[in-house]
Amino acid sequence: MIYVVRHGSTDWNDKKISMGSKDIPLNDKGKAEALNTASLLQNYDFDLIISSPLMRALETANIINKDRDNQIVIEDRLTERYLGELEGKPYPADNAELWDININTSKYGVESMQDFKDRVYEFINALVDNYADIDVLLVTHGGVTALINCYFNNALYDGPISNKFLKNSEIASYMPHVKKLER
Repeated sequence: MIYVVRHGSTDWNDKKISMGSKDIPLNDKGKAEALNTASLLQNYDFDLIISSPLMRALETANIINKDRDNQIVIEDRLTERYLGELEGKPYPADNAELWDININTSKYGVESMQDFKDRVYEFINALVDNYADIDVLLVTHGGVTALINCYFNNALYDGPISNKFLKNSEIASYMPHVKKLER
């Protein structure tokens, strides 16, 4: 089983400021959310935790792992999408457009949706290939959680993925397919 958790809240989440790949820490609310997530996961066994290297995700992973003895592996491909000029600024009015793979935009110098998708799907394919027999917890970001949802539900081309983001500290689970998905 693959469990996916979005990091806890940050001050920028609360103020609706675009983070992207900026390294922003959890705020007190986010730490409390991560503790609650740890509590919700206490009866779930997983063999490995894989986290984005950004501090908000890694802090969440460490809080979840506090009473466990899981190895935490850092994985760069779980880093949130680079949002270029938007990082540190309020969410743009065309936010949904920026998260739609059907719209080929290079506005604001953002990482293209195609490159972002390829990075995350490459990781998930490797995860399914290499860890099919164990339970894994992924701790990552909203955009990555949406792409993981799209991967397992074949929903990438249904429009913007921004409506598929997990909420802060929300948990999702996916049963990896026996055979790697061809994407």
